[in-house]
Order: sequence, then C-alpha cells, then structure tokens
Amino acid sequence: MTILNKIRFPFPEDKLFSVIFLLVVFVPLAFAPGLTDPYEGLKFSLYSVFLGVAFILLIIKNKTVQINYKLTFALLAFLLWSIISTFFSLDPLTSLIETNLRFTSSVYFYGLWIFSIFVFWQSLSDEKTTFLLKSLVAASIAIAALEILQSFGIAHYEGINAGIRPIIPSFLGNPNFSSMFIVTLLPVAVIFGFQSRFKLSRFYYIIATIFIIWGVGLSSSRGSMLALAVELVLLAVLAIFQSRKLLIPVLAASLAAGLLFFGFYSTYRPDSTGQTFALSERTISSRFVAWDNMITIISNYPVSGTGPGNLIMAYHLVSPSAFAAEQVFDDAHNIFLHLAAVGGLPLFILFLGIAYIFSLCC
Repeated sequence: MTILNKIRFPFPEDKLFSVIFLLVVFVPLAFAPGLTDPYEGLKFSLYSVFLGVAFILLIIKNKTVQINYKLTFALLAFLLWSIISTFFSLDPLTSLIETNLRFTSSVYFYGLWIFSIFVFWQSLSDEKTTFLLKSLVAASIAIAALEILQSFGIAHYEGINAGIRPIIPSFLGNPNFSSMFIVTLLPVAVIFGFQSRFKLSRFYYIIATIFIIWGVGLSSSRGSMLALAVELVLLAVLAIFQSRKLLIPVLAASLAAGLLFFGFYSTYRPDSTGQTFALSERTISSRFVAWDNMITIISNYPVSGTGPGNLIMAYHLVSPSAFAAEQVFDDAHNIFLHLAAVGGLPLFILFLGIAYIFSLCC
C-alpha cells in the first residue's frame, strides 16, 4: 500500500463536517481572476452557500440542540440591535446588504457570523477542531507560498505601487488580508510542532512557521507585524510558565521575524521605517485622523449608529472635504470604534459581552 493510499479525509461518513471543511479551508483560498470581483465577491458567495448547506445538514442530522443560553442571548441581541439600527440608518438597504466596497458590515453578514458560530458549536468535537486547525496551517503555507512567488513576479502578479510596496494579493486579494490570515496561524503551527512526536511532522511545522513569518514580512503589513510580535511575546511567556523547551522554537521564530522585518520592510518601505516607529508615517497619521472622526460619528449617533454599511457616508459628512476626497474610509480600521460607529454604543457593548462569554465557555 502506497502513502497516497493511506492518506484519507477523516470522518468520511460525516457530510456536515465535509461541508464545514470546505467552508473553513477552501473558501479562503478560492479566487477567480477572470471575474469583476475575483476575491471578496466570490468568497462571500461561496461562504453563504456552504454555510446554508451546513445549516440544512445540521438540522437534518441533529434532533437535539446544545444551547449555551448566555452566548445565544448575547448573539441574538447583537443581531436584533443591528436590525433596529437599520431602521434609523442613513441607508436601510445598504445596512441590510452592504454594497460599499466590503461585505463585512451588514445585517446579512452579522447573520452569517452568528449562524457560523451556531453551526460550529453544534458540529465540532475536539478532534474535528484540531483537524481544521491543522488544515488551516496547510492553507497558510499555500497563501504564504503564493506571496513568495508573486514577490518574484510569478503567478498572477498584480504589478508594483512604487510609493508603497509590491502588490502580492495571494489567495485573499490583498497583502494585508493575506498577512492577517496567516499570522493568526503562527501560534498554532508553533504549538503543534512542539507537541509533535515525529521528526517529519516537526520539520513540517518548522517550514510552516518560516513560511508564515516570511509571508508577513513580504506583505509589509504593520498590523500583522505587530500581531506577530505580540504572539511571540505571549508564546515566550507561555513557555516560561508551562514548558521551557518551547522557548527554543519561540526564540528561533523571533530571530527569523526580526531578520525578515529588517530585510523586507526596509526594502519595500525604505522611507517609512523610522516614521512607523515615530507614528508619523502618512497612512498611520491618516488612521489617527480617521479615529478622531469615528469618535465624532459616535457622538452624533450614540444609540443607533449610522447603521451597518453606512460608515462611508457618515464619514464624508464629518471629515474635512480635502481629507475625505483623498482618503476613503468604509471601515474604521478598529473593530471597537467601527461597531460603535455603525451600531451605536449598544452594539459595541454587546460585542464585548459576546467576547467575554465566549472566553469563559470556550
């Protein structure tokens, strides 16, 4: 029997898990360059379809439903308040299904998010969750590998924006999105590699860690680099208190991250390294201006917000005309300010409640 004959998809009898696997692992990798919207539109459509199929299979399969009442109440209250804010929004139709650049701020998206939590909660055992995490590490390798190829001008290279950095969209269509996706898998790769009993498996996770750090460095995404630094610090703290042996891979990853930061960030953004640490670089300063405007928006719409999906319209109302013409902000680049702006302070508080309850029960 060959190795290929031994490889099989786990839980083959579980159709629901097969759909969830496609939802979690395949959808982030799906893109079609020939479409008008080759990335987000396709992914969002596939996500909706796969989640709908998974929900139907869950209803057919499960006669009993496991409910965490506190979490369920918080999620439903979040969705209900987003619907209420729609009635007072600047554009109710946009609040229902956002049409401004992104799909992640609408009642429809919030509903998908809540349904996802419900389906995963009912369907995933520890073994299935572990398999999904390992599969996502493999997906992060693929995303980082395509970033690396595109940095050499291979495979759907989008060209160069000389003022910023080479555009390496990879599978997610945007270097920032790709980098944010793969950096979240770094702790998973490090911990799985540390826990592995086989040399080949450890080598695989070492390669995954290198690719993830390399991909983050190539993207020059400062948010992802900050996340990478925080992850490495937290892993080091975990190693000190749990297992000193974990310090070796963490220190190695930290060294690799430092070398790649100074190698790639200084190359792709040579004039902004010092400005970044001084918080004076143009895009950073524009974020500060945007956050000030978000606070103004929140003070103008403290209860119902602008309505999901309507942030871009409210932003142009409060932003100086010259700045608004140059910078388009349909997203606050801060999840807390964003939710408070589009759904008012109640939506922001409910989100904090969901995070708190989830941290206790999960």
